[in-house]
Amino acid sequence: MPLDRMDLEAYPWPKRYNVTRVRLRQAFVSQYPAATATNRATHLLFNSSAGDRVIVVRAFTFNGATAASATPIGAQQGALGSHLGTETPLWRGEAIGVGQHFYVDTLTVLPNQQLITPAVSSNFLAALDLPWAVLPPGWAFYIQANAAALTLAASFQWEELAIDDPDLGSIGPR
Repeated sequence: MPLDRMDLEAYPWPKRYNVTRVRLRQAFVSQYPAATATNRATHLLFNSSAGDRVIVVRAFTFNGATAASATPIGAQQGALGSHLGTETPLWRGEAIGVGQHFYVDTLTVLPNQQLITPAVSSNFLAALDLPWAVLPPGWAFYIQANAAALTLAASFQWEELAIDDPDLGSIGPR
């Protein structure tokens, strides 16, 4: 029996959720530990594809933002900083994909598309039925510290899909 069907028999999900489309062999995680920033600590998940792959951001975590303060997230064209994160395939033994975890300590305040506010602690986990972002080649999803001199660690979880993949149009809930 295929692995993607085994869990569905033991734990039947509502049909409106598209969990059968998560491709474990095309899923990756990355992390970069906390670094004390002088300016604004910024983590980016960059799609380094030459043009045939998109990245579907499924989840992310961050630690270090002050509690009850808004942390900006969003997407931007291009990468900032250096490729410092560690990427790992979710299915051990598979090749590393096109996602790269960048980190930069920057004066640039990136335009936020959403603000996330941890209510009681400086830890935050964001996982949704819908993806947080779908990144074409050359685009990055970012998490940025909301003030200067904050320490910010982050991790990302994503899938890598071909642009012409028929499942690309149905990556969210049904």
